[in-house]
Amino acid sequence: MQFTLIYSMIILISAFEYNGNEPAALFPFTTAAESYSIPGIYRNPLSITGEKGYTVSVSGSRPYSEEALHSCTSGIKYSGQGWGIQFLGHSFGTDFYRENRFSAAAGLSLLKILNTGFNASAYKLDIDTDEDNFSHTMYDGDIGGAITPVNWITFAFIQNCISSATAGENRDELYPERSGGVLVKPFHGFSLAWNLTDTAAGYINSFSAGISPAAFIHLRGGYTPEDTRFVASLTILLKHLNVTYSLSSHPYLGYTHSFGITLSSASEIDTIQYSTPSIYVPEKKININSAEPEEIINIPGLSSRSSERIILYRSKIGPISEKGLRRIGLDNDEISSVKRNCYGLARESHKEDKDGSTKKYRKNNKIYIPPKERIRERFRTMIKEGIPASTAIRYSEIPESSGREDIESILAEDISLTDKQKDIIRRACSR
Repeated sequence: MQFTLIYSMIILISAFEYNGNEPAALFPFTTAAESYSIPGIYRNPLSITGEKGYTVSVSGSRPYSEEALHSCTSGIKYSGQGWGIQFLGHSFGTDFYRENRFSAAAGLSLLKILNTGFNASAYKLDIDTDEDNFSHTMYDGDIGGAITPVNWITFAFIQNCISSATAGENRDELYPERSGGVLVKPFHGFSLAWNLTDTAAGYINSFSAGISPAAFIHLRGGYTPEDTRFVASLTILLKHLNVTYSLSSHPYLGYTHSFGITLSSASEIDTIQYSTPSIYVPEKKININSAEPEEIINIPGLSSRSSERIILYRSKIGPISEKGLRRIGLDNDEISSVKRNCYGLARESHKEDKDGSTKKYRKNNKIYIPPKERIRERFRTMIKEGIPASTAIRYSEIPESSGREDIESILAEDISLTDKQKDIIRRACSR
């Protein structure tokens, strides 16, 4: 009785309604906005661009727990830097009714903001019964686009069966599904998606959520209010091998079990970041001006670039103060992190006048400025004129060991600086 109901729905509504897909994709119909953090072969061409490398996948399902119905999908794809290609084959049906589809797709990502994809498919419908024998091959394509204005939200749209949608060709067999949706990633390892899909049975809203609590596991769940469908999937990741199981509950047709295996060159997924609380106090603070470089690099909340600037400042200029941290480009959060994890910040030099000028000394009745003070003065001058901190530190000490011609030679080879910046450095180094 149940199988008769399923077969009747296929004939009356439309063929090729059951889309073969990666079990982690949850729904058997088109959804435009989805998270593809789990490597796999998805029908949606927007999934093709991603982490560079290859992906091979095989999956199968028993739709609606009907023993006579089978669905299987296999595919391979390769993603480069901002582009990708994919080949997918899908088969669905019974001994006397069979839908086969083969697809070739390509995707292109532009400036990490716009993602596009196109899918060309060949469809073959075979019906072989005592009363009828029918075979028909059709061709059509899908196109999709997504825009990510900021890295935590994506808007996507996809139109399936373009020829059927525009010319009405093969519309009885190939319903031109279209879908639009929004994907939100409020934090690492977690995503929420909403899609509205126009199917042969009417419009369907789908809501889904995905979470990766650890590097070896991914969980997804979804719901469609129009037909009260619940679906969930579990993916276990074993480095380059992923195993996925999904279970879908339909109020009229029953349960669908799906199982898939994916081999991918990608070995890492986006997981939840379990950061330490902001009130965390390390077991042992370090002296910022005497600690080893390795200890500076390991200060929590400090970027590698900021760590290198602190180490360079200490070796070239001298003990660093809070004001010095700001001069070399640390932001308020990094300075707060340094204060929480370190002690020993130098006090502001008493060798400076109120206007910041360097104190001068007399030696043998001549005005004498110590080398470190000369380096500091050049550094301060460059910083005030907008020279980047790392560049100012490097150039402030060159005059102590090189002549004007050497400075000119170094500046001529430095393509990272503008002519205006080079003039500032020349004036500072002439002091």
